[in-house]
Amino acid sequence: MKKPQLIVALDFDSGMKARELCQKLRGVVSYYKVGPALYLQEGPDIIKFLRGLGVKIFLDLKLFDIPSTVLRTAFEIGRLEVDMFTVHAMGGGEMIRAAVEGALEGSRHAKTTPPAILGVTLLTSWNEKVLEEVGISLPVEERVLQLAQLTLNAGAEGVIAAGENVAVLRKELGDQCLIVVPGVRLRGSQKDDQQRIVTPKDLVRSGADYFVMGRPIIAAAEPLKAAREVIENLASD
Repeated sequence: MKKPQLIVALDFDSGMKARELCQKLRGVVSYYKVGPALYLQEGPDIIKFLRGLGVKIFLDLKLFDIPSTVLRTAFEIGRLEVDMFTVHAMGGGEMIRAAVEGALEGSRHAKTTPPAILGVTLLTSWNEKVLEEVGISLPVEERVLQLAQLTLNAGAEGVIAAGENVAVLRKELGDQCLIVVPGVRLRGSQKDDQQRIVTPKDLVRSGADYFVMGRPIIAAAEPLKAAREVIENLASD
């Protein structure tokens, strides 16, 4: 049975803290997520640092703009040599296709491997109430599947989706779709601002490829111990 791979979210307010954590987790964690706050502080320097460690990089900027702007931004991301990056699926097919085109051209320019593009379906902080507030009448699961199909039809490689939606997505979209699950928590830990969460073990049978954990590891008294426990817990299933 496929085990999803851990991605640690570097959700820090300083590049120094992010670098210190990565050094502590060397040899145990091989994939990191860089979000907007850290990237705005550090820019490409944090990507260069992570590449120097030989780890994989998930750049989570969630692009959502007119197609021409997304194309230019994706071109620059394609030059950075990251492994995955995100766009908002609700930006529509034309915008997603622009991201695919831009990333491909950027990677060609830099002579690097093109990054996988993931469409964010619905944020894990969203629930039925939020959908109603923004005028979406479909139930969460139906909306997620609709956005996931749109993302793949536009040429992207996969999606970001809550753990509760993974089984349906895998059944409907097949094995070629990358599925990354954010908002993952350990059993008994705080939900923080996440509304739709699962534990790492919940994902083992669902078919997820990757899962993202931030606070349960980076805020732990012993981050290395916390990361090892998560990975060992998956391996023991």
